[in-house]
Amino acid sequence: MTSSRSWIDRVRQRRMRGYWTRHLKAGSVSEALRKDARKLRRILDEIEYSANAPQEAGDLDEGLPTTTQWADRPAPWTTPIKISGAAPVGPGTRIAEGASLYHDADKSDVLLRQSLGQIANAAPFQLSIEVTDFDGGYVSLALGLPQSEIAKVQRSDLIRLDLSYSCDHPVKMLARTNIKIGPNTEQIIREIDPTRVKPVVEFDLFYADLDTLEISDVWVDIIFEKPVMNLITLHDVRLSRRPRANF
Repeated sequence: MTSSRSWIDRVRQRRMRGYWTRHLKAGSVSEALRKDARKLRRILDEIEYSANAPQEAGDLDEGLPTTTQWADRPAPWTTPIKISGAAPVGPGTRIAEGASLYHDADKSDVLLRQSLGQIANAAPFQLSIEVTDFDGGYVSLALGLPQSEIAKVQRSDLIRLDLSYSCDHPVKMLARTNIKIGPNTEQIIREIDPTRVKPVVEFDLFYADLDTLEISDVWVDIIFEKPVMNLITLHDVRLSRRPRANF
């Protein structure tokens, strides 16, 4: 019985491969077919998760200054998330604890995919953002500091963002730290160097108008400008905080 079922499975697999190959060669990729492909990819991703254990997380402190007081990898790079395969996401979608995706498009086809990490001594998972049909100006990934860490943020601090990423086509990237103080939000914006595959961005809070007694939220946005027809993969992301020198 086992061998018979195995033979049937092989026949079904050949037919399925033939079905997708014929449509691909014919160029007849309809919207309905694309939706079916996304559903299939989600199932395949779940199989991959079951068959492969994620790699151990790399050292959080590697390459960070010795004065670093806190460092963390946000949830999408350390634990499986509900959007484990390719899934379309709308603006303001919460993808994990402390992580949300935003965009300003009226017409959009933005897919989010978490997969196993591919870089040794880095994050156990990686996060890909695929943008195809898109009439907006940006896609933004918001990463919040945990509440226990927000209470420790001081004007004498530097907040640091470490990235490891790749993309199909060059894209302008910005990093913005946001500090909510009462009804207002202080922001510091930095451009991410596109020539570096592992850029580092630091935000000096000394230049922000802060009253640390009233800070209620702190988060960092990674912003991709005009990312249409692009696949951006964030292989590793780290946030950290340390005191600035000579304050």
